[in-house]
Amino acid sequence: KNKKELYRHFGFDINKPIVLILPHVMTDNVLNFSHSIFLSPMFWYIETLKKIKNIKNVNWLIKPHPSEPKYDTDLTSKNLFKEYIGYENHVKFWSNDTNISNIYQHINSVITCLGSPGYQYPSLGIPSITTAESKYSYFDCSISPKNKKEYFKILMNIKKLRRLDQNTKFLAKIFWFVNEKIIRIKNKSIPAFD
Repeated sequence: KNKKELYRHFGFDINKPIVLILPHVMTDNVLNFSHSIFLSPMFWYIETLKKIKNIKNVNWLIKPHPSEPKYDTDLTSKNLFKEYIGYENHVKFWSNDTNISNIYQHINSVITCLGSPGYQYPSLGIPSITTAESKYSYFDCSISPKNKKEYFKILMNIKKLRRLDQNTKFLAKIFWFVNEKIIRIKNKSIPAFD
């Protein structure tokens, strides 16, 4: 319901900001990009987990992809979390059975490899870090490091990121609108969904 309750639920230090990490389904879209600083979204996630384990000046919250349970695999974000993080007070896993509809009001920034959070959260003014080229890369609405060294430097200093300016928010909203409303292709062989 509020920031205090959120921090209490995860056992976070209320004096530290929350960074939301949104991994992909590990076995899906593994080559769905033309450029990435990591070999695949799985390797991005593993390397990110290894790094954040030692960055204790922020609270890290990891939320699995909503469609992950539909895949019949043991290669999940939760299993990798257990392997590389274990139990740390500053890093928590957000299970799919917990509903926090207003999370955007309580987070400082978002990290994803190349998913839709790279434009959705910036449209709300929340900085998003992406590590692979995506269809919104040229809208300059997310922070896109050029290599691992630059990415890890951003992680080390993520607490210093500030809310986005109106122009960046506008670019993210333009992409979101164009992607969702204008370039929708109708094809009778593809089932309709919204």
